[in-house]
Amino acid sequence: MAKYLLVFLIFSSCTDKEEAIKYLFKNDTDKNFDILLFDNSIVVNSTMLLPNESVELYSDKPPFDGPFAGFDSIKLAFNNGRELTYVPLINNDSCGISNKNPFCSSTYHDCDEVSCTFIIDFIEYLKAR
Repeated sequence: MAKYLLVFLIFSSCTDKEEAIKYLFKNDTDKNFDILLFDNSIVVNSTMLLPNESVELYSDKPPFDGPFAGFDSIKLAFNNGRELTYVPLINNDSCGISNKNPFCSSTYHDCDEVSCTFIIDFIEYLKAR
């Protein structure tokens, strides 16, 4: 019996569950905007983000697929009619300095142990058309 208990303890200590990673957006502009998440070209989540606010939009659980895995696009719709749309890139090699994108793993995300925040700043606002 003690042998089975020892085997159980060894296996249970090797299967520690990892925490989910939360993905947030933070508004570092002085503009309000709506964030729309699309899956199969349908809006599955939308929320308004006021200046200096943050909101959790997605949680990635083990095994980790990456930020916003499975979504088609993320659109920012500013209150003055300007819009900016992010789409998944073909591969992570495209996630460089010139491609600020919330779909890229760790590029432009401010991460700690449990969450990663994608910051929308004035430069991103200027990209909106």
